[in-house]
Amino acid sequence: MVSVIVPNYNHEKFLKKRLDSILEQTYKDIEVILLDDCSSDRSYHILMEYANHPKVKIVERNDVNSGSTFKQWLKGINIATGEYVWIAESDDFSDPFFLERMVHYMKLHSDAILSFCNSVVIGEDQQVITNSKNWSSVYTRHLKASGKYDGQYFCENFLINHCVIPNASAVLMRNSELRQYILESQNYKVSGDWYLWFKLLINKNFVFVDENLNYFRTHNNTVRSQKLNLIKEESLKLLEIFYKDLVKYKLSLNGFNESYFDWNFKSLQWSTVYKLNFKNFESYFSKYKLVNVKFFCYKMPRVLYLKMR
Repeated sequence: MVSVIVPNYNHEKFLKKRLDSILEQTYKDIEVILLDDCSSDRSYHILMEYANHPKVKIVERNDVNSGSTFKQWLKGINIATGEYVWIAESDDFSDPFFLERMVHYMKLHSDAILSFCNSVVIGEDQQVITNSKNWSSVYTRHLKASGKYDGQYFCENFLINHCVIPNASAVLMRNSELRQYILESQNYKVSGDWYLWFKLLINKNFVFVDENLNYFRTHNNTVRSQKLNLIKEESLKLLEIFYKDLVKYKLSLNGFNESYFDWNFKSLQWSTVYKLNFKNFESYFSKYKLVNVKFFCYKMPRVLYLKMR
């Protein structure tokens, strides 16, 4: 069985499309958990319209907003009883064959902790913007076909750079190991998903399904569009944690070094002016025998890198 968790906050405009796309799945062995985080719009009323559907297990509303979608994820996980968990974000929707295809691959590869598919990125009014495959080189360099992949290689070379699994709605996870990492993801307001994917995959295999089965909606009310500074702050904290995992499993630190540099410097105005990039500094790291770029980020005076062009 698949436990489908729908964490909602103020998405009345998109909610019916989301819920109908879940209940119209060709894979029918599901329980649906509907959660509202004290929405100020009509979301809860819409959710209650589905309360008596035979596949809906519970409709629950918070009296006070939790302040984090990841707290809603944990709440749903604690209710879920299925072998698999699908966090179906309330502003997205899915192809009717999403669960059928994803469960098929998870059964085919019983050692995979999760599977994820391509996402068609759409706007507020459902206009197609792009495909998630265009957002990262991981899809042209590594994930070239449907099948099972090594999680450690994926983490040290791609997931260390940024959250290359951009949308939870595209992911199906095994329920067995979720609670611990979902609980720890509560420490982040916008990057808990990145933390979760990394922790699950650092010593596990996963499945990539090269099919457009998820529709990922971007609009002005999404969390990430409103909190870019917080994303950078949380990303640097996450990289410190990921660094320890890479060391623990004796993996390469090359991806970490480049990622840490990017998150520290690329967003700064002076670095844009002077066209700074990681390659410019590789010889500098070697000359001073820096183990990783953290030393450079914290210790070297700003005037030094302003002089480097």
